[in-house]
Formats: sequence, C-alpha cells, structure tokens
Amino acid sequence: MKLFYVNSKGQNANATLANIEDILPTITFDDSLKDENTQQPKWDELHLFTKDLLYDIKKQISYTPNLIV
Repeated sequence: MKLFYVNSKGQNANATLANIEDILPTITFDDSLKDENTQQPKWDELHLFTKDLLYDIKKQISYTPNLIV
C-alpha cells in the first residue's frame, strides 16, 4: 500500500506503509532557489524561504513561546 500527498501547489510525495519511518514531511524547493548555471543553492534566497516557512508553521500551530523570566 502506498500513501500519496499533494500540496496546494500540486507538488506531491509518496511512501509505502512497509517502512513507516519513510513517511516524513517533504518540502519541495523551487528552481528559483538554485543558480541555473552551477545548480548550487542561492543561500540568501534559501534562508528567506525557510524563514518564511517556519513563520507559516508557527502561525498554523498558534506557536507562542513561553518566556522564562
């Protein structure tokens, strides 16, 4: 049996149930996050992308840090 996931942008991932450890969240990076010639990451753009992604996750789970004073 296979599990399939498709996000709101139409990107997809899948895993089999035979090895439950393989079922992990998948993040697909845009081609805009890598240099066309070298295929190396554009670090500044990648940093902003992951920072925005973390912000969205915090918002979705209503994350509010507990400050220790």
